[in-house]
Amino acid sequence: SPSPSPLLSYTNNTNTTTAILPKWQPTDDTPYEVCFVTAVFGSDPQFADHPPDVTEQRNQNPTFRYFAFTNMPTFVADGWTIIILKQQQNNYRRSITKSRWPKFMGWQHPSVSKCQAVFYMDGFCGPKSKHSERYKRLARTIKESAYGIAQNQHEYGGNALDELDRVLDAHKDVPENVNATRAWLLAQPDFNANCTLYANHYIGYDPKSIHWQKATQFFWDRYSQELDSWRDQPLWCYTLNRFDIHPIHLGTFKALFRDYWKRIGKG
Repeated sequence: SPSPSPLLSYTNNTNTTTAILPKWQPTDDTPYEVCFVTAVFGSDPQFADHPPDVTEQRNQNPTFRYFAFTNMPTFVADGWTIIILKQQQNNYRRSITKSRWPKFMGWQHPSVSKCQAVFYMDGFCGPKSKHSERYKRLARTIKESAYGIAQNQHEYGGNALDELDRVLDAHKDVPENVNATRAWLLAQPDFNANCTLYANHYIGYDPKSIHWQKATQFFWDRYSQELDSWRDQPLWCYTLNRFDIHPIHLGTFKALFRDYWKRIGKG
């Protein structure tokens, strides 16, 4: 096989030498350099989140892909490849559970599995139009990181139990569900009350990372039972701590993404 391309370098105006990575090359199992994934679920597209038109971005970046998962056959999002989930959804009562499958288990979809790195974002937001090079750099950084996961710590800090308190205070779930999550977490012998809490409305990951696959499968095995809270941050906090996974810093939401749609409901 050919030897890898050597790293180039340049010296900037502060006399600091910066490495320039060789150009990304597609392979048979990874033909896509950067992928964006979102999920929009509901009963009527008129009242659902709506991601932005990415047609121009897609045309300018032939190695990028944009996947929008939905349960609505009439859902339209310009520039996005629409993936309608049906078979995977039959066993779930909650619509929010159905919408979480693309976030945590989308790596199992054959299209998403072909990406070097994935940027998941909730359906009310989308990628910025002039940040292609930044996404490329981040995708490679995620791919080469120890765990293949990039996230930001939660803006309000705290841990899983703190977040459950905030969920109740903000009426984002019913007490019965929140209390069930609290009881289950406290019953786990390896639960660490000081686990690091992360923001989950945007995540970067390598779909081939064994760490991402192992963590999300464990998460999903519990979350999909719909026995407790539909909020995913507390369980994800426990999951990352359980497997001793430390995501790299992804970057601020404002630096990477943009709100394009005013939400009608709270997610």
